[in-house]
Amino acid sequence: MRRMRWLKNLFIVLAAIVFAIEEWLWDRLTTLTAWIGRLPILRRLEAWIARLPPYGAMALLAVPAALLFPFKIAALWAMARGYVTLGIVVILAAKLVGTAFVAHLFALCRPQMLRIGWFAALYAWVIRTKTWLYDRIAAMPVYRRTRAVLRHLSERLRRRWQAWSRKQPGA
Repeated sequence: MRRMRWLKNLFIVLAAIVFAIEEWLWDRLTTLTAWIGRLPILRRLEAWIARLPPYGAMALLAVPAALLFPFKIAALWAMARGYVTLGIVVILAAKLVGTAFVAHLFALCRPQMLRIGWFAALYAWVIRTKTWLYDRIAAMPVYRRTRAVLRHLSERLRRRWQAWSRKQPGA
């Protein structure tokens, strides 16, 4: 029984880490793509996306995955040929670019998709699950200690950066 609880807690921690990384990337990349989206031609495209019907908006979310699939295949081919580092870089870049586009498209398409009953229910479940995971993680002593250490390290790095930047000419 004790081993099961340990495995359950490990799963919760790993799931929370994955959610946290995705959410952190999602937030940053949504901001970046929104900034890019201010270009006039892209504003017109976004207006068109906002007028799509719910299932059309949902289908549009498959476009980034379809566009990036050849790059992922090329990365696997490169790794099979011995260019492992290149393959990993290409896969990571594809993941980053794909996440950026999906995050922005999702932000644009979410209002339409939430009109679909099953999607709205699934979306609510994902949000509840994410909240439950974060609450479970935040209650763990190891999480609180880790956060305290990371805050301390972050503050030290910030102070060192400020001290270094004050010493630089022209700063």
